[in-house]
Amino acid sequence: MANTEIRQCSDITNPAGICIKDFTVNELNSEISFGFKRNSINPLQPLNATQVDNEGNLNVSSIVFIDHSLTINEQNTHVKQYLSYLNPDGSGEYKPFLNFYIIYDATPTQNKNFKAYQFNFTAVWGNKGYTPNPIIKKELPAPTLNNINFINTFLMDLDPELSRGTVTTVKRPN
Repeated sequence: MANTEIRQCSDITNPAGICIKDFTVNELNSEISFGFKRNSINPLQPLNATQVDNEGNLNVSSIVFIDHSLTINEQNTHVKQYLSYLNPDGSGEYKPFLNFYIIYDATPTQNKNFKAYQFNFTAVWGNKGYTPNPIIKKELPAPTLNNINFINTFLMDLDPELSRGTVTTVKRPN
């Protein structure tokens, strides 16, 4: 791991949710290359691991791959969290989940070489962590961390058309 820095999330409005104020980002001594120039400027999907620790914190570690020609720094990197619900079978039973957005602001390019960065953060919980989705029924209760069975993690350029996501199952302590 080359560089570790504590970052502070500034007030950005897109996407919805709350800023996770403290997180670390490590530039890994790793790069991936495709054998061809990609036709897309969309970010690559993150690779995630998540687990609830013995103290009841939901910890997330996400490896993201960003165009090697771009610079990630304090001014263009943020992490946000957004609580939402899913009604997967149409039964009316809504299941809560968390969306995490790893956000950077850089001019997108088509490239075949990507640097790896590791983001580590803990979900914000309690009254501050509940960010209701405005299209969900208002009578749904604020969930507890025990109700969260999966998360979505997105790597997102501030251009709202450019994001990619991954669903990850939450692991519980034994």
